Amino acid sequence: MYKQFFQEYEAKELLRFSSSCGHQANFSQNCGLSMTCSLVGTLPPPIQRKMGIKLREEKLLSNSGRVLCEPKIGSREEAARCMEKVLRRTVMVSSLRQAVSGFLAAGGVNATRYLANKMHKAWNSWR
Repeated sequence: MYKQFFQEYEAKELLRFSSSCGHQANFSQNCGLSMTCSLVGTLPPPIQRKMGIKLREEKLLSNSGRVLCEPKIGSREEAARCMEKVLRRTVMVSSLRQAVSGFLAAGGVNATRYLANKMHKAWNSWR
């Protein structure tokens, strides 16, 4: 059922397969720097821009003559830390918007309880 997907990922060098005895296969993920850059390149443009601000940006000229700004990644760990910060900030802003709209819709008491629960979750996620 998933054989097509696995073959596609193997062709893109995202996964490596090694067969073992029986009906099982061992998978290993390609974690190299070039693959990390490739995966970051598939992210939505707003997230790439935010990562480019946190990391250094590299300006490239495409075949069509457009200038592309891509984040310059030094290591896989650096990209993971930056991605975590960008996503945490995005989720925090979204949660704040949701809390404000909940405050306006539900009234003071319910909104305060909701906001307290959100802040408690956020505090626990930072630990």
